Amino acid sequence: MNETKIKNHEHISCHMQRILMFAPGFAPYSFSENIVNSKLALALKEHGWDVEVISRVDDGPLYDSAWNEPWLPLKPSTHTVSYSPGNKIERSFDLFRQFIHVKYPMGGLRWSGHALTQALELHESKKYQIVLSRSPNDIGHLPALHFVRQTKVPWIANWNDPPSHLWPAPYKSAEGLLSKWSSRCLLSSVFKDASFVTFPSVRLCDHVLRTLNKNTFSSKARIIPHIGLTGYLPAKRNPDGCFRICHAGNLSKERNPQNFFAGIALFLKQLGINISFELRIVGTSDYALDSLAEQYGLSKFIKVSGGISYLNTFSILEQSDVLAVVEAPCAEGIFLPSKVADYAQVGRPLLAVSPENSELADLIRQTKAGEFASCNQPQKIADALMLLYNSWCKNRLSEDYPSNLLWQNFSPESIVKKYEEIFYLAI
Repeated sequence: MNETKIKNHEHISCHMQRILMFAPGFAPYSFSENIVNSKLALALKEHGWDVEVISRVDDGPLYDSAWNEPWLPLKPSTHTVSYSPGNKIERSFDLFRQFIHVKYPMGGLRWSGHALTQALELHESKKYQIVLSRSPNDIGHLPALHFVRQTKVPWIANWNDPPSHLWPAPYKSAEGLLSKWSSRCLLSSVFKDASFVTFPSVRLCDHVLRTLNKNTFSSKARIIPHIGLTGYLPAKRNPDGCFRICHAGNLSKERNPQNFFAGIALFLKQLGINISFELRIVGTSDYALDSLAEQYGLSKFIKVSGGISYLNTFSILEQSDVLAVVEAPCAEGIFLPSKVADYAQVGRPLLAVSPENSELADLIRQTKAGEFASCNQPQKIADALMLLYNSWCKNRLSEDYPSNLLWQNFSPESIVKKYEEIFYLAI
């Protein structure tokens, strides 16, 4: 960085304070992407930024929908855009009006138009200096695109998952052809107009850039992982003689846990003893987990909690010895599951059940913070479990699988620093 840029950096550090975040998924509605966005806003506020958020009511599957800790500091600056559904004629008129407003015929069109109107009204008094647009889907970028075209405010767009037209098999998009076309057009427009576009993983970034002109757009791409929870200190595990594994987060139909259960059954069979073992599953599932557990003779070992609040989930993670991630059997694992940031913060070893070529496998190899097993091979899962179990028996999990290198990827201090660096470059 040259001397002029350093001086500008120092000047902006003193005077640049106001951020507008478009986040369709946000507190108090607690689900994976909503939690990621809320943690980022919380950390930015903690580091002195004035963050205003434009969000919406989330009527999808949720762990919680009330304003509770740790999200209460975000409540005064969260603007939840809502509008009357109206009758059929009123809805049609509003859809047409918002289409004229934001131009892209895609899901969330009405919210995007109303969000843009509110953002421009807020900007009259706040004069924002940076705009952030966030996942969980494309629509957070739509009002941001038109906002920055009108205001010329620097813009950092983010995709934690692929745009809706680029989900890899076995994931299937429910979007129609028109919405997929809109998604492709919007992706190109975002890269043209945004100062930077961020992704949590290298593989996801490459997956998206392969569909664009790399020579034109790669300079705008940045890798910024998910963020941990500001101010949280994990509790120590209270040993009780039971080897406990926890999987936190939803098991969608693509993340079939059958091979995971088959691997656990092989692991228990290999031991040949009455082991004290528990698998705790926290979150929603598209599978009848009780029936699947019965099929593999695991009913007495598996406890399903369903969706619970974010902080209560941490309590369960803290009382576990190993934390599991089950991914879909994609040809390439491009995702960085957001739960990994929470796992790293708790400091327990990971069991990553993922594709052979995956972001999680890369992370395990780099940090030595757990064991990796192919999601298509139950025996490999059993072998990874055995390694973790043997370490647990020797009371060496923290020595054999240190979490410090993993946590460095997600600490609020390191993530906020990465954002501040690109804020300064964008100005």
